[in-house]
Amino acid sequence: MDGTGAVTPGSAGDETQPSPLGSAKLDVRPIRSSYLQVAEQLRDLIRGGDLTPGQRLPAEPDMASLFGVSKGTIREALRILSSEGMVTTRRGVRGGTFVVEPDASKVEGTLSNAFNILAVTNKVTSNDFLDAWKAIDVPASGLAARRRGGEYADALIDACRRPELDGSREQSLEFSADFHNLLLKASGNQLLELMGRPVSAVARARFSGTSPTEDFWHMNCTEHSRIAEAIIAGDVAAAEAATADHIESLRPYYRAQREG
Repeated sequence: MDGTGAVTPGSAGDETQPSPLGSAKLDVRPIRSSYLQVAEQLRDLIRGGDLTPGQRLPAEPDMASLFGVSKGTIREALRILSSEGMVTTRRGVRGGTFVVEPDASKVEGTLSNAFNILAVTNKVTSNDFLDAWKAIDVPASGLAARRRGGEYADALIDACRRPELDGSREQSLEFSADFHNLLLKASGNQLLELMGRPVSAVARARFSGTSPTEDFWHMNCTEHSRIAEAIIAGDVAAAEAATADHIESLRPYYRAQREG
């Protein structure tokens, strides 16, 4: 600890291993009580880039001295961050607590679980999910049109040709999902894809309680084809309009499920 109260991480009693943050010093406010406050400051350091993915946090005694709390308080704060997927603990000679490397699949899984719970508990309505789905897929289709579908152009067209599915609602829903997931990929925007898949998946799960007719699935494929054609033609306005119209066309079926 220097005269300002800052500590160089990893420096205390460790002459064989370099500091996990080099010569950087953590700018924190001393805390006398809550592990929640420690966790919040560590979150801020991670979000702000002072502690970066893959970096090792200071040892518990160093952090306890830095924050002015016990090692037990530090341990509780780290447990919170671990449960949030922000840090992970490794054992062994090269062990310690490290900032987690970003993993898109884990983020998507967390969103999916949260959205499903919201849907099951009716905290969020079907209309909310449809609005969110529309808010994501419409700009995604516009971006896809700017790229004319990119490497997914042929796959988008193929995904519009609904095969014989023996009347299976589950297979039909899966086939429809493939098209929307390809649309998100074709946008080239990873964040839209990351957010869009969980939203549309929950929206489709809410739809699974309905019994759409063969005419519905024919309409669904026709609308998908209209979207794909506009994307491949590079017509941004047409792609966005077709996508918005398509999602709006689903509202009566969700309404029928709710009223049924």
